Amino acid sequence: MTPAACILFAVLLVAPPAGATVVVPWSETQMLALADDVATGVVEDVESVIDGERVETRARVRVAAVLKGRHGMARMTLRQPGGIVGDLHVGVFGTTPLAEGDTVLIFGRRDRSGGHRPLATGLGVYRTTLDPVRAAAALRQVVADPVVRTGAFTFLGAPPASRWFEFERGLDVAIRTANGDPNLGRTRSDDLVRRAFAAWNNVSEAAVRLRLGLDAPEGPSVAGGVCNGQSVIQFNDPADELLDLTGCSGVLAVGGFCTSATATGPGGATYRVITEGDVVLNRRILDCFSETDVAEVLTHEMGHVLGLGHSSEDRSEPNAALRTATMYFLAHLDGRGAAVRADDIAGLRVLYADNDDDNDRIPNDLDLCPGTPPRAAVDQTGCACVDPGHVPCAGADVCHAATCDRATAQCVVTPIDCTDGEPCLTGTCSLATGCSTAPVMGFDAVDCALKRDFTADACATERVPRRLRRHLLRARTFVSRASRVDGEARERLLERAEVRLTRALRRIDRAADLRRRRPLAADCAEQLRLLIGDARMRVDSRGTASLFDPTPAP
Repeated sequence: MTPAACILFAVLLVAPPAGATVVVPWSETQMLALADDVATGVVEDVESVIDGERVETRARVRVAAVLKGRHGMARMTLRQPGGIVGDLHVGVFGTTPLAEGDTVLIFGRRDRSGGHRPLATGLGVYRTTLDPVRAAAALRQVVADPVVRTGAFTFLGAPPASRWFEFERGLDVAIRTANGDPNLGRTRSDDLVRRAFAAWNNVSEAAVRLRLGLDAPEGPSVAGGVCNGQSVIQFNDPADELLDLTGCSGVLAVGGFCTSATATGPGGATYRVITEGDVVLNRRILDCFSETDVAEVLTHEMGHVLGLGHSSEDRSEPNAALRTATMYFLAHLDGRGAAVRADDIAGLRVLYADNDDDNDRIPNDLDLCPGTPPRAAVDQTGCACVDPGHVPCAGADVCHAATCDRATAQCVVTPIDCTDGEPCLTGTCSLATGCSTAPVMGFDAVDCALKRDFTADACATERVPRRLRRHLLRARTFVSRASRVDGEARERLLERAEVRLTRALRRIDRAADLRRRRPLAADCAEQLRLLIGDARMRVDSRGTASLFDPTPAP
């Protein structure tokens, strides 16, 4: 089995009375209220096992005193995700490593196997130097906040830092969604994910390209100690990997990544190579928090997926830049939604330094056209259509045109329109003889003349009378209706169309009268007379005559 490392982070939120601030970590009183069993004891043995696809570490604890729950328990089996089994290493950030002989205080939630999981990941189990009986009698002295870490941006996991290596090769990282939140539905849930991606993608001077991939099946993830090679975001905890919320308190979401090797990154530093990134959101999260709040949580989790740790883990953080960062260990729920702050940006720029001088999202070492104007669409070589270095578009022949699409900078091959857009002709093309055209026949020879847009080249700068356009629109409507009926009904409709076309010709004459203050230009008026006159003749002759031959010039 290929060695792999999985790292995750759980967003922990407690909702005190309405109007109070949402804080982390929980107080002793809150943890006592939420835990099923609270006990002290001594670790007898620890083993890591593979349970199906999951790697987990099980610590068997000899219970010394029970503060809450099942008084009379002799032992507790404490289960935490991650561990080492043979060559497989699944390291889960936020868990508490235990060893035989450790004295522990456990805030446990019963799971379906009969064992216990620590309440709120690593905040539910504490090692202490006190003996277990004294520990039970001195709960307030034993339970302490996690180690406070304050400083600039940090990276998730043990050194070296971890990062994706796709971006500097000009590639995207596709992360898929498996489902949507039941309250939002799939479309709005996917939109929240895209907003979280955009918050990181749009950081200037950092090369990050996250995108939403194809739908994924629901299943286990990094949150449960599983690295399966699939990067997936899942709502509503479908694999039951998180403890359910109690009221609106508990683990809101878990995000993390798997690594399998090391490589040289920016500045020659060594980094772990991220191969998978997962996010799982808990059940009922939208029952308690708004879409904007969930967008913030998703953005925070995607920061972990990218390799970032916390800006600070100090509840009284004095540095405003660290305290207001989206990667601060407490969720802000201040309406920021999918947004990042200065410290988040600084960390991202270190992990994913942008070596893209012309800002076209193609790294310098892959960019064949380094002088492309800003915001120009480029292909995978960094060249826009107008760049001399753009690869010549191949595939053109007598029946096909090969052109560069300026919107995407990609070469496209399209069939040549032998009719040059003339609706009163049909066209075919042969590689041996090239284009050939033929006039349309029957009623189509009437209908086609009204399908023209009547936008003469000579009228580009002229103000064509609105009444003229209304006459043409009505004539087109009558001919279209006539195509769906026969006999006298068709004749009446064609007569009405002919009347409208006659009025249109008169309107051109008035518009071109030189006595007007702003007469219609003579060449514009002439081209319009030719088009409208042809349409009237076709209607009058029922398609057997026309005013001019629309065959394109060779």
